Amino acid sequence: MLIIGLIAAAILYGVLYWIYVAAQPQLTGFASILQLVNGMVYLPEPSVFFLLRWLLIITALYIMVDFLLHPAKRKLHERRQRRRNEEHDSTAFRGVKPITPPPASDDTLPHF
Repeated sequence: MLIIGLIAAAILYGVLYWIYVAAQPQLTGFASILQLVNGMVYLPEPSVFFLLRWLLIITALYIMVDFLLHPAKRKLHERRQRRRNEEHDSTAFRGVKPITPPPASDDTLPHF
């Protein structure tokens, strides 16, 4: 879900930057598209786009790190849960074993 939000935020960033540039005088044609992308990625002036770009970069880095560390966190959680279960199993009351009656044989019965 976070990846979908990141993609939507990147698209929103692109649309907002395009509107920002459209409000200013610019060149037309293929060169303007390259300038638009170049300005979108390397906008030198401090503006809201500078903050939005870094927010997108930090979110993308968080997603990559979480993707790499999630299996390790899951294994650690499973190991802790297994230890808890083993400790519980060792201390849990399992009941009393029933006493088995001695075998009824002719030698053990009293003779009258």
